[in-house]
Amino acid sequence: MSGRNDYEIRYKAIQLHQGGIGFNDVLRRVRRAAFAGIGAETIHFELQRRGLRRLPAISTIEKILARAGKTNKVKGQRLAGGPPYPHIRARRMGDLQQTDLVGPRYLRGSRGVTRFYSIHTIDVAGQTASVSQFPDKRTISLCRHLPDGFSLDPYIDARGHLTIPIAKGRVSFVRKVDAHGCIEFNGAEYFIRRKLERQYVVATLSTHHRRVFIRHEGKLVKSFPFPIPGPIIKPLL
Repeated sequence: MSGRNDYEIRYKAIQLHQGGIGFNDVLRRVRRAAFAGIGAETIHFELQRRGLRRLPAISTIEKILARAGKTNKVKGQRLAGGPPYPHIRARRMGDLQQTDLVGPRYLRGSRGVTRFYSIHTIDVAGQTASVSQFPDKRTISLCRHLPDGFSLDPYIDARGHLTIPIAKGRVSFVRKVDAHGCIEFNGAEYFIRRKLERQYVVATLSTHHRRVFIRHEGKLVKSFPFPIPGPIIKPLL
């Protein structure tokens, strides 16, 4: 993201902050604007969500965007010689699975525009994939993106609330250190090292140790406690 788009996002963040909105809330709103969907379907859905009475047709929105020159794709430029991206090795099936939440996406049908999310999981060593679609990105939807035969019924109480215990294991995340030497992990900011600015690190949460370990190019550089309430159980699968 660069140029005019970068300027507009920063300007919006300043306006929100000056309006009395907290920093974390500003960050969430700006990120939503930066990664939100684009196109006539997205605009139509947002106008409908905001309760606009005289809703323009999608074809009308497309014509407006075309006249404004907003329908051409702009390819981003990659900088050569950037920091190396961490490579996590997987030798056997099940060693490493990568899950991405994609969306929102929009489909046009006879009943209007439908918004949906896709959850993609790839087993790196096994070279297999699993894809599920849901109307939202709630935790219950992510939990339904599970192998056949796994039931959530034992973890739903009489009021219908889902409570899933934490299992023993490790979960790794790739994070890029910002200009202040910090990374974001689980919605919070953690200081790593200033000299690792713009470098990638691997943050591994060990549920058994209740601790997060930070590694750069395979070397442990820092760790910090990660409180997990309740007992740690054996893996469910």
